[in-house]
Amino acid sequence: MSEGPRWTRAGGRVDYDQFESEAADASVIVAEGHRASAEALRGMFTRDFVYLGVSVLQVVLAAGVTPILTRLVSTGAFGQLVLAIAVMQIVGPILSFGLPFATQEAFAGEDGDRRARGVVAVSVAFGVAASVIVIFAAPAWGPAVGLDHLVDARLAALWGACFALTWTCLAMLRSKEKLGIVIVIGGLQSLGAQALGVTLLLLWAPDVRSYLCGVIVCQAAAALGGLLALRPDWAALSAVRRYGRAFAFGLPMVPQQLSVFVLFAGDRIVIRHYVGSAATGRYSVAYNVGSLGVLLLVFVNQAWLPRIYSVTDSLARSRLLASSRDMMSLLLVPVMCGLAAAAPVVLRLWAPRSFGPEGLTSIVAIVAVATIPYGLFLSNVRALMSEAMTVRVAVATAVGAAINVALNLVMVPLFGLAGSAIATVVSYVLLAGLTRPPMRSGLRIPRTPIRSGAIIGSGLAVTLAMAAVPTSHAWLAIRVGVCLVAVLAFLVLLRRAVSGFAGGGLSR
Repeated sequence: MSEGPRWTRAGGRVDYDQFESEAADASVIVAEGHRASAEALRGMFTRDFVYLGVSVLQVVLAAGVTPILTRLVSTGAFGQLVLAIAVMQIVGPILSFGLPFATQEAFAGEDGDRRARGVVAVSVAFGVAASVIVIFAAPAWGPAVGLDHLVDARLAALWGACFALTWTCLAMLRSKEKLGIVIVIGGLQSLGAQALGVTLLLLWAPDVRSYLCGVIVCQAAAALGGLLALRPDWAALSAVRRYGRAFAFGLPMVPQQLSVFVLFAGDRIVIRHYVGSAATGRYSVAYNVGSLGVLLLVFVNQAWLPRIYSVTDSLARSRLLASSRDMMSLLLVPVMCGLAAAAPVVLRLWAPRSFGPEGLTSIVAIVAVATIPYGLFLSNVRALMSEAMTVRVAVATAVGAAINVALNLVMVPLFGLAGSAIATVVSYVLLAGLTRPPMRSGLRIPRTPIRSGAIIGSGLAVTLAMAAVPTSHAWLAIRVGVCLVAVLAFLVLLRRAVSGFAGGGLSR
């Protein structure tokens, strides 16, 4: 009986037994990658949501103390505080040198813990040196950004430096799955900072600087706690050239983060120029309500990156990226529908009658629609970062920010506040396209299934329809009904994600 055909590979002859053995080994590797993806996906919608809660707490508490601050300090002093916060949000990413992102990427590699602790040590050294320069240069840049007092400028810079160190530490602690320590540090920089800031404001001096000192003390304590928990590898400072890859990965994320800041705040500058300060305030209130989903996505992205890096097989990672993208998009549908439906009630609680909240519901609905394309944008960013393509991320985000400003310059004079909201949606849609991973990335990310796409499209339609629904009491029942359905849908979808429904999507 004939032996049968022989398999040929690389010019050699391989018998069936060897081929079948290698095929079995390959199947084991695929299965292990499959299992790692499913476990990572489940962790994204369970444990990582705790990390999300810790991050959100800081924003919630900062918003919660705003009514207290506005009643304890003058309008001008509160304006200086807003500027100081803006300076901190700019200085922080600059002084981080993008190393929070590099720390997580290094931790996922070979000898990850030691190399990541080395990145933390380098981050501390460079951050401290740069912060000293920025603080001493405050007399030059402080008045240019509108900070009238030198102390305010230096405190804002110090705050940004402490925030940068904390950010780097928290990034690595999330990679190490140190949830308890993350909760403690997150509590220090959120609950502790706001409590001490307001206490000093009441007991020390009714001045913004008292509040800033309290916040900075707790932020510094959070940074110190993170460093003590991580034990940086200080020996890395004598061999800093070996960390060139970390800088190559992280530095492009500095302009990327600044471009994101422009995306979030640039429209306010254009509105102020064309329509005035009062309109800027009204738009800010509506934008803050409608963009709550976008804000959640920012923190989700920070929590999910270690999960993405942990899956090394490109096929398994591609499926993980697709499944997490689709499940998050579905979860966002009830979020944006609920925000649009609840807008009249939330706006009346959020702003006084002088802001005309009844005329802002359509702005909330339009901005809420931007949640879906922004989620797709961040999904693409995670994919590109997992392939170390941070330069592409930075360039695409900068282009998106420039387009956003240009669209606002055209649309605000034509359509007023609605034009700015539409410009936001269009910019995020373009960003989602600009950041799509190229074929050469090695990733083969499946498209969103037709059924999921139909659900997302229906959610977008309902959200926009809420912009046209009247805000009178007679229509309030319809809005309440939409909110209740949205809450129920969110809980059902989250339960399916936690129970492994999304993990099942990995096998299709």
